[in-house]
Amino acid sequence: MRLFSLIRRIFDLFPWTPLGLLIAGASAVTLKLFAYAELDLVLLVVGYTTLALCVVSAIFVSAAAVFLKLHVRSSEPRQTLVLETKTAMETGFSIPSLFFVPLIQVRWGWEEPKVVRITRSRRRGRLHEVASFSDRGCFRVAVRRLVVEDAFGFCRIAIRVADQIALDVLPHLGGLRHLAALMSMTGGDELPHPMGIDAGDRLELKRYMAGDPARFIHWKVFARTRKLMIRAPERALTLSHRTAAFIVSGPDDDASAAVARLAIEKRLLGSDWSFGSDADIDGAGEIGEALAILMRSSGARGQNAGGIRAFLRRVEEQGPSSLIVFLPPRLSAWIEPILELAKTRRVHAVIGIDGMSIGKREPRWRRLISLPAPQVGTPAEQLQQTVQALKKGKCQITVLDRVSGRAIGEQHWRAGATISIVPVRFGFSPTDH
Repeated sequence: MRLFSLIRRIFDLFPWTPLGLLIAGASAVTLKLFAYAELDLVLLVVGYTTLALCVVSAIFVSAAAVFLKLHVRSSEPRQTLVLETKTAMETGFSIPSLFFVPLIQVRWGWEEPKVVRITRSRRRGRLHEVASFSDRGCFRVAVRRLVVEDAFGFCRIAIRVADQIALDVLPHLGGLRHLAALMSMTGGDELPHPMGIDAGDRLELKRYMAGDPARFIHWKVFARTRKLMIRAPERALTLSHRTAAFIVSGPDDDASAAVARLAIEKRLLGSDWSFGSDADIDGAGEIGEALAILMRSSGARGQNAGGIRAFLRRVEEQGPSSLIVFLPPRLSAWIEPILELAKTRRVHAVIGIDGMSIGKREPRWRRLISLPAPQVGTPAEQLQQTVQALKKGKCQITVLDRVSGRAIGEQHWRAGATISIVPVRFGFSPTDH
């Protein structure tokens, strides 16, 4: 990779393109073999004109590249610019448009980071950069590759400019604007009855199974129905006042990150909360710090929730708390630590998607003669696999569509719907499992 980058840097400084070398070589051969030998004045004029155009283009391109190299300077950012993913905004970077140099065109792109799509706007003799980021993050250094070329494509020179920037890119909210508070239940600190036990009074009934204590048999029900029923414990539940929120980074996690952003900015996690990720297991309970953790979490893809237990230990040093996990829609190795946690505690899993696509297999003849259609939205099969895996761990599951801002359920993708019409509701009740 480094060798390829070095070779590319060397060729970037060579002014002639393969097309330019081909045209110049063809012109030289034409002059020598035909124009001089046959004394063809037309070929003589065409040959010399083409060679002169190649030479002049190389001179203009080289001069313009040197001019840009001298006049584009990296500057310390005055303040942090906050952007959103998939939203085009000016970054403040601009260069001279070089309108005074004939036959010259200038374009550029970002080499680092590689999550930026660039367009340019011309204003008052300068080209201003308009950037659209495909991923969230905190960016402090930008390496731009400026390409100066002539209008015919004969000559091209590329230079690199490193710039100190201050860009914070948050996931865009889309249709996510109004959500209920993300609160959940934990083990109760109150008892259903003053004489009850910590696990709750034995009020629920279930069928007698071999090994169940005989002292819990409900004899009145047996006398009435001739069926052995025992009293099962009913655990007391209370609304948790402490919330531990954790984002698991993975492919296509931008919509889930948008839900986490809204929960942080709108204070939907309660009055006492902490937000963390695999990149920041210490967590934070302030909005500004939590949003910074959210942006930095894009660098933790591949860690697969490896830091969630350490994060919970730190949070619960100050007392028990409920757990909310923001998960990507695509199933991956992160499911194992989540299911392990679900064996010992209640887990509220929140998944964000950008619409849903129902896969339809095209006929073979059509696949052979046409390109595959671009995928729009989260495949329903992937989402169903993720939800089913979380259901095995008895997790409370909420799926949100960033496009419509609504929650969706299993019945929607089974029916082939792409947009949910179910109102968003959060919370937990003992019957959800």
